[in-house]
Amino acid sequence: MAQAFVTGGSGFIGQVLVRRLLDEGHSVRVLVRSETSAAKVSALGAKPVRGELTDPSTWQNDVTGSDVMFHLAAETDITADRERHELVSVRGTRAAVDAARHAQVPRFVHCGSEAALLAGAPLVDVDETAPLRPDSEAAYSAA
Repeated sequence: MAQAFVTGGSGFIGQVLVRRLLDEGHSVRVLVRSETSAAKVSALGAKPVRGELTDPSTWQNDVTGSDVMFHLAAETDITADRERHELVSVRGTRAAVDAARHAQVPRFVHCGSEAALLAGAPLVDVDETAPLRPDSEAAYSAA
């Protein structure tokens, strides 16, 4: 059994991951911003950790002792501006990596979305070697 730390664990994919980790017998801590997210995480059986993704000083001590960090948090609001996407998705990822390093977590797993590859054309026969699209008009993809 491992200790896992999850960002984005109250979201759609995150909840599936948290359930699976718990079903496999792992101990799971999840970074949350709100009481609503904390309630979702608690209902799954994981321990909510209150903090702001972009301010690891509010949560990095709770990463200590983790065997793996799963980073799923991102700005997913398509109406959010580019700056918000940059803050949450880019700087938030940097903060998660820094927190994992600070806590000496041996494994970091970043889960993203295929939306990072979108730039107006449908995705066909795409795999992990496809280039990111910072030229996209969509703020999520560009960030």
